[in-house]
Amino acid sequence: MLRRTLCRKFLLKNRTMATVRQASLQRARYKKAISQQDIDSSRTEPFRTGVPHRLPLPPLLSAPTPSGPSLFFTGTSQGAIKPVPRRPLAPEPTLTVMEPTEGAAPVKTYGCPRQVSNSLLSDLKLLSQACGRASRPLAEALCYWNMAVEYEAAFLLKEAIAYFRKFIFPCVRAGYTPGVVAGLSSIASALYCQGNYSEAITACETALEAVPEAIHVCESTTGGWVTSSLAAASLLNTIGLCFTQLLDYEAATVAFSRALQHSLQVADQRVEKAICANQASANALVGDFAKAESCLERHIELSNTLGAVSERNVETTLGLKGLESDEYQAMGPPDATSRTANALETSAVLSRLGSLARVHGEYESSRQFYQRAYNLAIRSGDFEHAVTASCAIGLAKGTESIKETLSAIQQESAGIEEANDYDLESVQDISKN
Repeated sequence: MLRRTLCRKFLLKNRTMATVRQASLQRARYKKAISQQDIDSSRTEPFRTGVPHRLPLPPLLSAPTPSGPSLFFTGTSQGAIKPVPRRPLAPEPTLTVMEPTEGAAPVKTYGCPRQVSNSLLSDLKLLSQACGRASRPLAEALCYWNMAVEYEAAFLLKEAIAYFRKFIFPCVRAGYTPGVVAGLSSIASALYCQGNYSEAITACETALEAVPEAIHVCESTTGGWVTSSLAAASLLNTIGLCFTQLLDYEAATVAFSRALQHSLQVADQRVEKAICANQASANALVGDFAKAESCLERHIELSNTLGAVSERNVETTLGLKGLESDEYQAMGPPDATSRTANALETSAVLSRLGSLARVHGEYESSRQFYQRAYNLAIRSGDFEHAVTASCAIGLAKGTESIKETLSAIQQESAGIEEANDYDLESVQDISKN
């Protein structure tokens, strides 16, 4: 009987290790795929938890533009200016176990920086000058946009911001307000990554004021761009993140609430999912864990709806139960909407809430959040995060135990003091008698 039990445990352990290695390989493939994935500037990029969102190029700027004589452009565009693909923000979620005291530190959310193409920049500079002389402001603006995106992808944010501002000037001359809003959105994101949060908020507020006019211009020219709700949700989400970094958590909560209201009018539920996670963190920062839990559950519900996790595995994957060795499953394809992406995102949010609960003295809530993060990190092959969550679970348990012990000691001390006071009063009464 003992030999049979040992053999069963040995086979179970080997099977567990094999499935864990498989999940780890899936995660590695996902990281490689997302780090090499560039985003089309003319299409709306996906919302990601904990990072600003950038609005896409409007239609009149995203269409290929004739470049004129080949003397002014020797790149690979084959005679036309096209929007340069931009590097995605945050290949993995950045909301981990960061303490709120670290909130004012600059956040770099880019993946692998791209090498700057000096020949492309030189050609675009000459072409922008030619377009300016030819009174073609939108073509000139697209040249500046491509130069800004090149610097942005290399994480040269100072240069990127300068060229995004140059991009706005021709749009203003042409009266093309959608270009102004798109430029301000990109400037705000770059300022956020630079750590200039107050300036980023100002840029977003300026863009918000111009959104109605921008939508009207698009509807009267090309028939559409992004909806006003999506634009407002994007900008308010960035404002909320900036207020979070400035430690103004009440303002962040208000901004995320407004962004969430606009996201409900957007067809893509991934927008609401990301903002719900940000809203949960903001509520936790002010110590309102009831609302944080509500936003978190909505985030998980949307993840299930979008096919991130099958319904029968919700409690195992995201709940408080421990994982059994035969409950591992192969992760889905390594794309941005796969189980791996959603698992990594949700695990990071859970760890964030666990950290904030610990800061607010809610040690039992902290342990529960970290337990859920640990379960999900193990399932998605994120073993580094699993180790961190495991240590945090032990810390939360130990702190809660110490807290209970100290409380018991204080109660015992209070009882002893009361007894001593009673004895002293009795002695005084006897002395008087």
